[in-house]
Amino acid sequence: MRSKGKKTEVEYNSWGQAVSDGAEKLRSEIVHLFITGTKMKSYVLSVNGDRWREFKSNLTNFIYTHKDDNP
Repeated sequence: MRSKGKKTEVEYNSWGQAVSDGAEKLRSEIVHLFITGTKMKSYVLSVNGDRWREFKSNLTNFIYTHKDDNP
Protein backbone atom coordinates (compact mmCIF):
# COMPACT_ATOMS: atom_id res chain seq x y z
CA MET A 1 0.00 0.00 0.00
CA ARG A 2 1.03 3.59 -0.43
CA SER A 3 1.74 4.31 3.20
CA LYS A 4 4.00 1.26 3.45
CA GLY A 5 5.58 1.64 0.03
CA LYS A 6 4.14 -1.65 -1.23
CA LYS A 7 2.46 -2.49 -4.51
CA THR A 8 -0.29 -5.03 -4.86
CA GLU A 9 -1.11 -6.85 -8.07
CA VAL A 10 -4.74 -7.65 -8.73
CA GLU A 11 -5.86 -10.04 -11.45
CA TYR A 12 -9.25 -9.72 -13.12
CA ASN A 13 -11.41 -12.19 -15.03
CA SER A 14 -13.18 -11.42 -18.32
CA TRP A 15 -16.10 -9.89 -16.39
CA GLY A 16 -13.83 -7.36 -14.67
CA GLN A 17 -14.10 -9.03 -11.29
CA ALA A 18 -11.03 -9.33 -9.10
CA VAL A 19 -9.97 -12.98 -8.77
CA SER A 20 -6.61 -12.91 -7.01
CA ASP A 21 -5.69 -12.82 -3.33
CA GLY A 22 -4.27 -9.38 -3.97
CA ALA A 23 -7.81 -8.02 -4.37
CA GLU A 24 -8.79 -9.17 -0.89
CA LYS A 25 -5.59 -7.74 0.59
CA LEU A 26 -6.23 -4.44 -1.16
CA ARG A 27 -9.83 -4.31 0.07
CA SER A 28 -8.82 -5.08 3.65
CA GLU A 29 -6.08 -2.43 3.59
CA ILE A 30 -8.51 0.18 2.28
CA VAL A 31 -11.05 -0.71 4.94
CA HIS A 32 -8.33 -0.55 7.58
CA LEU A 33 -6.99 2.82 6.40
CA PHE A 34 -10.40 4.43 6.02
CA ILE A 35 -12.36 3.26 9.02
CA THR A 36 -15.80 4.62 8.30
CA GLY A 37 -19.32 3.53 9.03
CA THR A 38 -21.68 2.27 6.37
CA LYS A 39 -23.26 5.73 6.11
CA MET A 40 -19.90 7.31 5.39
CA LYS A 41 -19.07 4.69 2.75
CA SER A 42 -21.79 5.87 0.38
CA TYR A 43 -20.86 9.51 1.02
CA VAL A 44 -17.16 8.91 0.33
CA LEU A 45 -17.91 6.99 -2.88
CA SER A 46 -20.31 9.70 -4.02
CA VAL A 47 -17.81 12.50 -3.42
CA ASN A 48 -15.05 10.52 -5.15
CA GLY A 49 -17.31 10.01 -8.17
CA ASP A 50 -18.13 13.72 -8.31
CA ARG A 51 -14.46 14.70 -8.11
CA TRP A 52 -13.51 12.16 -10.78
CA ARG A 53 -16.16 13.52 -13.18
CA GLU A 54 -15.01 17.07 -12.45
CA PHE A 55 -11.38 16.11 -13.19
CA LYS A 56 -12.34 14.47 -16.49
CA SER A 57 -14.39 17.50 -17.48
CA ASN A 58 -11.55 19.90 -16.66
CA LEU A 59 -9.07 17.77 -18.58
CA THR A 60 -11.35 17.59 -21.62
CA ASN A 61 -11.92 21.35 -21.55
CA PHE A 62 -8.17 21.97 -21.29
CA ILE A 63 -7.39 19.67 -24.20
CA TYR A 64 -10.01 21.18 -26.50
CA THR A 65 -9.09 24.74 -25.48
CA HIS A 66 -5.42 24.22 -26.31
CA LYS A 67 -5.61 21.69 -29.14
CA ASP A 68 -4.84 24.23 -31.88
CA ASP A 69 -2.07 26.05 -29.98
CA ASN A 70 1.39 25.59 -31.40
CA PRO A 71 4.06 24.82 -28.80
